[in-house]
Amino acid sequence: MRLWLHIAAFLASVPVWTGAALACEPLPPQPLWADKRIKVEGNCAFTQAEGHYDTSIWGNKAIDIGGGKVGQKVNEAAVCRVYERLVVVDCNAGQGIFVEGVVDPQDNVDLGGGPSTSIAVIQHPKGPIRLTSTTTISDIAAVAQRAGLTYTTDLTQDLSRMKKRNRYNPYCGCAVFYPGSTGANK
Repeated sequence: MRLWLHIAAFLASVPVWTGAALACEPLPPQPLWADKRIKVEGNCAFTQAEGHYDTSIWGNKAIDIGGGKVGQKVNEAAVCRVYERLVVVDCNAGQGIFVEGVVDPQDNVDLGGGPSTSIAVIQHPKGPIRLTSTTTISDIAAVAQRAGLTYTTDLTQDLSRMKKRNRYNPYCGCAVFYPGSTGANK
């Protein structure tokens, strides 16, 4: 009798652990009707950007750095990992930079698709990037280059891979914090 109880318990658990193993598998392509439009809040936080079947992009609220600059954390989830990206724009100059996060050596859990990345590791006090009201986009690019970080100052090229209906605006925070600036009109 005990053997049957153990077998029954094992069989009852099979769907649970099988489902967990499949949780990190790529999802099949979604039909077009499942492609929902991006949702943007008044503080520039957004969800449902991109629209590819295997990624989900969302952004935290925009933060006023000062001196005409705005920052935002953008996250992209793909097959059991999250990639964080630091977005900083100079609203007055109409320039910006994307800096990719890196793997946190103290939190590098790999669920099967590679470890996630973090922007906390690249920013002060853990990392080399210090954002102040006097920091320029050129300053951030120079620091990122010296530190071997992946970055781009061509925001339009990076965003052009996204569907227009689901493309986020990295200059959104300019309209919130610096409404008369060049960036507010992008």
